[in-house]
Amino acid sequence: MNPDWYDYREVVCPQCQAKAGTYCKRPSGHSGPFVQPHEQRRQAAHPVWEQEELTKYGRIITTWDEAPATPVVPGPVKSQLPLF
Repeated sequence: MNPDWYDYREVVCPQCQAKAGTYCKRPSGHSGPFVQPHEQRRQAAHPVWEQEELTKYGRIITTWDEAPATPVVPGPVKSQLPLF
């Protein structure tokens, strides 16, 4: 467990019912790393993370008001060359 990075996918999403380990779903049904987790899922993940921190470190080490979101996995980078 890295205290600088937490994954919201550890819990089920109460809004879209996405299972633990999967991404949240848009109303269209699409999901993937480009879909941000719903606020309800973020709130549900905080107690889980607190328990993990208590178990591993013996104390709470992260302030949940500023918990980092799951980073988006970048795709291929396109060159930003100027067009002449």
